[in-house]
Amino acid sequence: MRALSRSPAVGRLVAGLIILPLLCLSEAWSASLTNADFETGDLTGWSTAVNGMTIAASTNDTYNRNYAARISGNYASATWITNSIYQGVAASAGDAITAEGFLKWKSFTKGTASATGYVQVSLLGSFSAAATNTTLVFPVTNNWTYFFLNANAFGIANPGFENGTNGWTIGCDNLSATIATNIVSSGTNSLKMSGTWTNWSWNEAKQIITCKSGDVIQVRGKAYVQQLQTSAGSWVVAGIKVEPAAGGGGPESDATATGVWSSLSLSTNIMVNGDYVCRFMVCGGVTSTNVSSATVYFDDMQVWNQSQATGTVSTATVRLDYAGFSGGASYTSSADVYLDALTLKGSTANQVPATNIMSSLRGDAQTIGTNASASIPKVVYPALYTYGTPTAGLYPSYVEVVAPGWQFQYITNNAVIVSTNTITVNSITTNGPGYIEFDQYIYCGKNPNKDRGQPLEINTNAPYFTLGNLDNSSAEFGNGPFQPTATYVVGTSLTNFPKRMVTTADGTWPSTLNIVFSENYSQFTNSLWNKHFIIASVITNGSATGVKAVKVALNASRAGVSNDVAMLSQEIHMGWATVASCYGLVDYPNVTYQDANQVAVREPWVYNYVDDGTGWFMGQVARGSATIEPIDLFAMSGGNWVQRMYDEVLFTWSHAGAGVRSLFDDDSVTRLLGPASYHVGFKIGHAYGTNAFGGANYPEVLDVRGNGYFRMSDYDGVMAGSFRPMASDQYGLY
Repeated sequence: MRALSRSPAVGRLVAGLIILPLLCLSEAWSASLTNADFETGDLTGWSTAVNGMTIAASTNDTYNRNYAARISGNYASATWITNSIYQGVAASAGDAITAEGFLKWKSFTKGTASATGYVQVSLLGSFSAAATNTTLVFPVTNNWTYFFLNANAFGIANPGFENGTNGWTIGCDNLSATIATNIVSSGTNSLKMSGTWTNWSWNEAKQIITCKSGDVIQVRGKAYVQQLQTSAGSWVVAGIKVEPAAGGGGPESDATATGVWSSLSLSTNIMVNGDYVCRFMVCGGVTSTNVSSATVYFDDMQVWNQSQATGTVSTATVRLDYAGFSGGASYTSSADVYLDALTLKGSTANQVPATNIMSSLRGDAQTIGTNASASIPKVVYPALYTYGTPTAGLYPSYVEVVAPGWQFQYITNNAVIVSTNTITVNSITTNGPGYIEFDQYIYCGKNPNKDRGQPLEINTNAPYFTLGNLDNSSAEFGNGPFQPTATYVVGTSLTNFPKRMVTTADGTWPSTLNIVFSENYSQFTNSLWNKHFIIASVITNGSATGVKAVKVALNASRAGVSNDVAMLSQEIHMGWATVASCYGLVDYPNVTYQDANQVAVREPWVYNYVDDGTGWFMGQVARGSATIEPIDLFAMSGGNWVQRMYDEVLFTWSHAGAGVRSLFDDDSVTRLLGPASYHVGFKIGHAYGTNAFGGANYPEVLDVRGNGYFRMSDYDGVMAGSFRPMASDQYGLY
């Protein structure tokens, strides 16, 4: 057993460092990169191939935290040049390897029209011929782009049955195939085939490997024959065999001794591309009257291509290349490329899930609570507009408001209810009167429970609706006059929908608008679907529209039905700033200085809790006052803990009203460039008992709230690792 590579601080709680306990691994190798996010401030663990440019850790531009790798500089050459950064890790034979990360090709300047270049990220190694997603080529884009590569390391997964029969297909005519622990060649397990039969019998444990013509495949295995007999004139064998999956026969190696482990060995030249079967087998017997019997143990199958050094471990390498041609030795071109937040993992890493986390946290909490030197400084909030203001308009002309799906988790009655979506517009004392002129209004649902890279799933069909065309015009809406509190029924003429709302009703335009429609809240809700309200206003009126405060509400009830809905947004300030001018302004007042700002986590967490299936969860809490930063982050995947990257796309940022992220942005869009702070918090706990609805209670173990770094994994369902409270005036362990 050996421990995963982790930062030096992991394993204890000091000065407010929250650590979930040590992870370890067994039979297979762990595919863990060293210094995967370059936070050592250098290229520790990485190799480089430099040709005319500079490769270094940089703080100029990062996907998360403080550092990224950078390939940059000017070059002039008569031929193509290539600059590379790469790192390899040990991978088990048969392992499913994935590499993920973020790349940014920030700039490319040509010295002449014939100059050219490209950026390529690759996953390299001794992979199965079926591997198809091992190289991606990127264009110039001043944006962080997510990449995902995967391949299967050539060979047999779980070769010694240490994970039971995982990875193996068992097919036995007559014998029983079970995991044995009393007779093993190595490790703690072997596969036992035993029983009796008459006539012919075929019994096997097999895996499929994909090969290409010209490969020379080596196969090794161990067999222990305790009993293997049949009648005179018949035959029976136990051994290993390789042949095309489509049939046609192939070489085999059979055990010839009893009471000892026999070493089986064969080699075969692959003549045709395709799938091949590697198997342990017991077969034979011919006569219909006499009984054949067998008790045979199998262990330690290895399959490798002759070009590999071994059948158990190979190297998987993730590599970034910038290749360029300046157009000739007398011309100079330049490029600027960044790499950050990588993970490289394998499905057979066999990391052991942490246990007794709650007890460990309580013990650590007691330690820090009695240590006078383990103090956390008081939080200092960033000044408003630290990250800038919109270029014009003071506040956004376009806002999105979200009601997270978890608010609807107990609305299950199959009943249609009349609902009212209310918009109110009020003045802000220091800014005077203002108005909204509607371009478009949308009520829609979005299912955020998607793996990264999957298409968006947004529902705009009934009961959802879209009013007006997004064309910077209010011509389709009504001219009034309207009552101070106006009502529009969805489905009627848009002339009944006021084209303007004002901060003080004036006999023509309302300051409150009720939009009435019917919805069955047991559909498209139940916590999987977030509900979004979108106000797009006409911007050509400019500063004449003024600054105003907007709130959005949703209310529904029906006598005798428990599906009561009562939702009210935070106060959102609107102006006339364009959508693009608000991107990335994470300290903008609409984002940071509102209470209960309805943060929603994306996939794949039912009820917006992160639950690993054993009761552990991580959820969000309203704005508090702590600065936290992830240190080491792990997720549960296939029963194993694997290290993950930090990723802003974890969150539904449209709760902020405007600017940070849109519900219509897919995973290729990054609005937040570099480290940033958000006034949102985390809670971590464990299921315990049931609530009034019969569901699980989730008492908190940890509550960290406030101004924190939240670029975190959104992939495999649960998080573990460490969160560093950098400053706090509200922080507790419970």
